[in-house]
Amino acid sequence: MTGNSLVCFIVLKSKQMRTVTNIFILNLAISDLLVGIFCVPTTLVDNLITGWPFNNTVCKMSGLVQGASVSASVFTLVAIAVERFRCIVYPFRQKLTLKKAIVTIAVIWVLAVIIMCPSAVTLTVSRDEYHFMVDNYNHTYPLYTCWEAWPDQGMRKIYTTVLFSHIYLAPLTLIVIMYARIAVKLFKSPAPLRDAHSEDGDGRRVSKKKIRVINMLVIVALLFTLSWLPLWSLMLLTDYGNLTARQLNVVTVYIFPFAHWLAFFNSSVNPIIYGYFNENFKRGFQAAVKFQLCSLESEHRETYKRRASGREHNRIFVEVQPNNFDSRKRGEVIKVKVLGTLALIDEGETDWKVIAINIDDPEAKELNDIDDVRRLKPGYLEATVDWFRKYKVPDGKPENQFAFNGELKDKDFAIEIIKSTHGFWKALVSKKTSSGELSW
Repeated sequence: MTGNSLVCFIVLKSKQMRTVTNIFILNLAISDLLVGIFCVPTTLVDNLITGWPFNNTVCKMSGLVQGASVSASVFTLVAIAVERFRCIVYPFRQKLTLKKAIVTIAVIWVLAVIIMCPSAVTLTVSRDEYHFMVDNYNHTYPLYTCWEAWPDQGMRKIYTTVLFSHIYLAPLTLIVIMYARIAVKLFKSPAPLRDAHSEDGDGRRVSKKKIRVINMLVIVALLFTLSWLPLWSLMLLTDYGNLTARQLNVVTVYIFPFAHWLAFFNSSVNPIIYGYFNENFKRGFQAAVKFQLCSLESEHRETYKRRASGREHNRIFVEVQPNNFDSRKRGEVIKVKVLGTLALIDEGETDWKVIAINIDDPEAKELNDIDDVRRLKPGYLEATVDWFRKYKVPDGKPENQFAFNGELKDKDFAIEIIKSTHGFWKALVSKKTSSGELSW
């Protein structure tokens, strides 16, 4: 309850936290919060007195809200897996907008309610003739049960099978496939040398960040599987197992409650996985509770002025992003034509991304400035900016920000940045500037 409430507070309080992924996490927290509000109290009372103390309306509404909340939580886990899959495996495809994410969430809740309507219709309260509640004065009270009164056992089996396939088996399959593809993509993609951790037999480097991401994805899939498997196994067993009355009583009274609480456990750990271990929420919580941070771009401009005046030095990376996708060996030197640059704010440091094209590329003659790229390669620059904005999100870090509102600067601006950076490098190697004043 507390963890899910904090996640909701952080996302709703800070506008910077309202990204597509965080909106899905917000919906996950809301659905898990509803599980805690409507599932836990009624289940606890039912377990303690082994009976239903409320009326028929509460029985139907409680079942509908519980089932819809659980279904929405599961569907949201799938949506998060698909969104991460799209961002990592296909980074240059059109990304999901905030508006489309909200529409997706609305569809999730509609589907969740629809799939639980048959359960709400059949739920009813009836008196248990063989069980009574006795108080300290030996007064007996009748016990009631909230249960699904299906007209035919075959219909109940069909509905249980539909729920199992749509709320457990199919979502689990999709989550495993998505995260497996993400893991393969992360292991195959080369890691920067400064972030290298280990090297496999093929010479590919696997970064620590990638290993952490893969571990987190495995934990998510395993927790989902293990938390819900016992409950679904018992539900299928009671419908298809042809149990005797005594066996059915043992399962429903003594075993079923443990499986039920284990399923609730998944809702309680979700905010820990997606919230507390995510730097987005750590920083968002600090910003929402303690103070409102100034605009990152304003801070960058002030910092850039101090650097230009020689009052401050900081690390500046210049990375050439070729405008074609030829495979190149690490460390290979090629001649390129500079077209423009993008000022990325990477964890508080300026990381200049230079847009360039190999001079041997057939398109090099037609591309002379950033405007030529916009004209001849529509959508390419937007996809590039979007990729740089989100490429650290799978590591649990917030989206990157940009100076100049993410505006790509032209060729002349880029060349001035390159000259300035080269001047810093010359000052360092010639020992005119100490490494303490200029960090690399």
